[in-house]
Amino acid sequence: MSNSKTPGSARLRLSRFASLAKAGSRLGLDALTGQEQRAGRVAHSLGQLRGLGAKVGQMLAYVDGMLPEELTEAYGLSLKELLSQAPTSSFEDVRRLAEAELGTTLEAAYATFDPVPIASASLGQVHRATLHDGRHVVVKVQHPGVALAVESDLANSELLRRTFSIGPLKRFDTGAMLAELAGKLREELDYTLEARRQIFFEQLHRHDSQIIVPGIIPQLCRPRLLTSVFIDGLSFDRAQEAPATERKAWAETLWRFVFRGTLVGGQFNADPHPGNFAFLPEGQVACFDYGCVQALSPARRDVAISVHAAALGGDMTAFGQGVIKLLEAPEGPYRDWAEGYVRACFRPVLAPTFHITKPYARELFDDLKNVVIRGKARGIAEDIALPEGMLLMNRLQLGFYSLLARLDIPAEYAAHEARVVQEAQALTAFPPMTPTLDT
Repeated sequence: MSNSKTPGSARLRLSRFASLAKAGSRLGLDALTGQEQRAGRVAHSLGQLRGLGAKVGQMLAYVDGMLPEELTEAYGLSLKELLSQAPTSSFEDVRRLAEAELGTTLEAAYATFDPVPIASASLGQVHRATLHDGRHVVVKVQHPGVALAVESDLANSELLRRTFSIGPLKRFDTGAMLAELAGKLREELDYTLEARRQIFFEQLHRHDSQIIVPGIIPQLCRPRLLTSVFIDGLSFDRAQEAPATERKAWAETLWRFVFRGTLVGGQFNADPHPGNFAFLPEGQVACFDYGCVQALSPARRDVAISVHAAALGGDMTAFGQGVIKLLEAPEGPYRDWAEGYVRACFRPVLAPTFHITKPYARELFDDLKNVVIRGKARGIAEDIALPEGMLLMNRLQLGFYSLLARLDIPAEYAAHEARVVQEAQALTAFPPMTPTLDT
């Protein structure tokens, strides 16, 4: 069929498929030959795709083990730009979209609005601004056209299968996982939903002075625009260079942020990449971006609490029983592997002090890859069904540990885990999400 007879949406879908396939082929060839010179081109291709392509690039950049070890340094440097400086949209396009969302001019809504973004990611970019009352804020504006690009990706099942083939997920039940991924990508396009979630996390951590969740400005939030209080701090690159005492405090604060969300709030932020945090004195960490959040049912949260409590108490029998229930793992080799794998993930809280290192994070990822590649020989079924939310939980687990590994410091995770578990066990009611965003 010629281009002149191909509908626009179909042309876009084919074009995006070709671009992602080309990036994947370059990456695969480099993994086989050890050639590294294409790293910049792969990063550029994934960034230009935005949406799904940029998200794949971000995960390749920071999750230890996703790239072959011989390519990690070269590709890591090139792909790292996607974590905070993905390709930007022009200010003219940003202004047009923002004013359409607000129903007024930028000058009427904001006292100042910096045309140069301070960060750009897969779905949107962030601009500094001030309100007419003098408050400093940041405004996240969706890239014009990115919703259409995401829908084109989601409509192209072959593109999604190729995306998943970059990671160690080929033998899992990809149909269910792709449906879950599609739902989460669409949720990330709704900034009013993200604003509600950010308010929820702000309330959840309000009593913890070391966790800072920026306040939302409800009257300046729309489906494609989100305004929140500006928080200044060190970037993750700068934080890695800080003294050991500061890195230890930040690592422990991050631990409480992640596990209080899961065990107390029943919600976890499944996108822990380095660009989503800023680091301040005295162990304070500002936590941004609540687009990709997975909710747990009260029943599943209760099981998760029991698993964490059993690990802290050294009751490995109860721990194993809880893991089986949480993963809904059928009896057999997969169950045995899954229990051992989750136990390895819990090593940071099985001792008073634990040092999460890059080799440890990579070891976890390699174990996951090995069960996929050689699982059949070990008697594990061709398709492995993960309960709802476990795909994103794995993304959180592997990404979060890769983040902590880069802080490279022994920390007292067990004590902070115990603090969070006590809070969770003391709950008398499940914390409600903010029902509406009052604009």
